[in-house]
Amino acid sequence: MTTNRICALSSLVIASVLAACEAEPPAPPEPIDQPLGVCGHALYVITSDYQSSAVSVVSFDGEVLVAPFLSSASETPGLSVALSGDVVAPLSTTSGELILIDRFPAGVLTFADPKSGTVVAQTDVSTGFASNPQDALELKDGRIAVARYGENPTPGQAPFDSGSDLLLLDGASHTIVGQVELRSLLEDAELLPRPARLARNDEEVFVLLAAYSKDFLSGGDGRLAVLDGESLQLVNVIELSGGLGCGALALAPSKNRLAVGCSGSFSGTSEPTLEDSALFILDRAESGWALTRTIPAQELGQDPLSASIAFASETVLLAATFGRLADSGEQERPDRLLAIDLESAQTEELLATPRLPFSFGDVRCCEDWCFLTDADRSVLHRWNHEGGSFTGRRELQLEDGIGLPPRTLGAY
Repeated sequence: MTTNRICALSSLVIASVLAACEAEPPAPPEPIDQPLGVCGHALYVITSDYQSSAVSVVSFDGEVLVAPFLSSASETPGLSVALSGDVVAPLSTTSGELILIDRFPAGVLTFADPKSGTVVAQTDVSTGFASNPQDALELKDGRIAVARYGENPTPGQAPFDSGSDLLLLDGASHTIVGQVELRSLLEDAELLPRPARLARNDEEVFVLLAAYSKDFLSGGDGRLAVLDGESLQLVNVIELSGGLGCGALALAPSKNRLAVGCSGSFSGTSEPTLEDSALFILDRAESGWALTRTIPAQELGQDPLSASIAFASETVLLAATFGRLADSGEQERPDRLLAIDLESAQTEELLATPRLPFSFGDVRCCEDWCFLTDADRSVLHRWNHEGGSFTGRRELQLEDGIGLPPRTLGAY
């Protein structure tokens, strides 16, 4: 919803579209043999103007390894469906392949092998309708769960075509092998589950449900569904009372703590409601997962939370907020990146947008580093996080020859 408004307002975006259209098709992707570390092999950064996309690979040290690796103009063997302008990466680190989620209206997952520089497969997960996939998660047994946000208004025409569910893919062949229905998890028949984010530990799979109506004009409190990691049978559903539009999920380093961010209700507008926005902290005990703390967004400032959060440590959470546009189209309040100490309740503002709100994208942390995509400055920010402090911020330019602003972060 905010996307359309930004695209209409920003002349920089229009210029980048023209530049992308005039650019020569890039060469096939260069192979990348990056060693496996504690956090994975490397990051991949998705840049987009919402009409076309590109993907670059960046090391955790901040070195741009390949830019771009793929783009909407690529003619790479195996890429039969070109990347659209609505491409994101999975929340969780993948085991070796880059997974690109082409959301709406395409409904396609692209699997790329960085070592060979090839596209391994593309899987259509629409099954006959605009399924709007939001996330993908590699399960312990090798299958891949895909969170499909969209609902099929006329199901029963093809296998696995109901929607608002988890679609299951075989990890080797990337073909559809099953489905997990989620509708029974909501008591209100007017609401759909709308799975938004996925995560897992060794025993469980976590599914964040945004709980919106068919027309998105109304919604209910978010839910966190806990599934058995092997059978995918329901273990528990935790209601996030007072949180609407829940779309951010983070798993702490210990994997015994979770955080959920809810942006509030949009109700058909481009700006969510502050009073329905909150952070929820859940901790694992012997009896299972329990909600241990709720932090209303009003305690963090004047703006609702955006759709990305990340644990910098067990007790420090990074969260971005949505800014606000004035009626003139100028920035009235900026996006802010906040470091929230969950023990002391102190909040530190690390960064704000200088010109255009709704520009901070994904935040991602591991070990002693954190990254943030910034479409306003068109850079990738990197911080060191040691001893409770965030230092040494660097602005990384991708210089991919395309010039699209960074939006989404993945890791493999």
